[in-house]
Amino acid sequence: MVVEARFFSDSYIPKIVVDRDVEKAEIADYLRSILNGSPFRTLYVYGSSGVGKTVTTRHVLSQLELSRNDVSVAFIDSAGLTRYQVLCELHANVCGRPTRKLTCFELTRRIIGRLRSRETTQIIALDNFDKIEEVENLLWDLNSVQQKILKPMGLILISTSRYDLPSLIGNRLYSRLKPELLFFKPYDAETLFEILRERMFEAYGRMVAEEQALVRLCGFVEANGGSARLALELFLDCASEAQRGELKKVTVDVVADVLKDREREILLKRLHELRRESPKVFEVLRVVAELEAEGRQVYTGLIEDVLKRKGLKISRRS
Repeated sequence: MVVEARFFSDSYIPKIVVDRDVEKAEIADYLRSILNGSPFRTLYVYGSSGVGKTVTTRHVLSQLELSRNDVSVAFIDSAGLTRYQVLCELHANVCGRPTRKLTCFELTRRIIGRLRSRETTQIIALDNFDKIEEVENLLWDLNSVQQKILKPMGLILISTSRYDLPSLIGNRLYSRLKPELLFFKPYDAETLFEILRERMFEAYGRMVAEEQALVRLCGFVEANGGSARLALELFLDCASEAQRGELKKVTVDVVADVLKDREREILLKRLHELRRESPKVFEVLRVVAELEAEGRQVYTGLIEDVLKRKGLKISRRS
């Protein structure tokens, strides 16, 4: 089988967004209210990585642009960008690329001037906005833009942050943005199956994986956070493995081999995180593993003795 990687990439917008009808409707309702001149407020889209926030938002925005000629959309993946870089991207969308280096104040002033003169409604979507350097200052800039263009403007913030929005930007700015919250829950195995099925039909026009192989893959992903991104990535690994074996379909055996390697990667990652965040717990677990590997009966006193011999000062409570 030939690997059709682009259909399973993060940047691909599928024809059908599976199981997000409620979320699509809420995004569409928000945009409709902005276009109807409702008072300014922000849509805050949040949830864990790979649960469809970006693809659903981009899908709705692309449909809006196709159906309306009085809307301009600036969608910016702002992960790792600075306040200045985001403003440059927005300036490029609204005014074109600047011919010389401008300050944040100058970029904002020029964006305001252009949006005032336009007959279109501006929608700004910042993906991974919580990873922007000086994010609070940037959002104050955008709040200033909204106030000074004297017309409706939409602002969609997409985040994987576990923290509440006020803790990221402060209560004063929070009250200015008036956020409407939209939470994306993780996918279950059944939905992940449908997502992979739809992508396969877009890529190949048919199923290129055995049903039980797909069921096993989706069950694994559900147990590890329910991320469609992980499911798509694992499917690509399986497709590549099937191609190397000159197989016509992804089989259960192929999935089992790929998941065995990925399970080890995930376990190692969790152990590294545990070692960094809870070193005492990590050391206790390591001693338990060593004792079990020796076939010894594990009990608290023995763990304490081994820890002491290693020179580790960890209390019984820990």
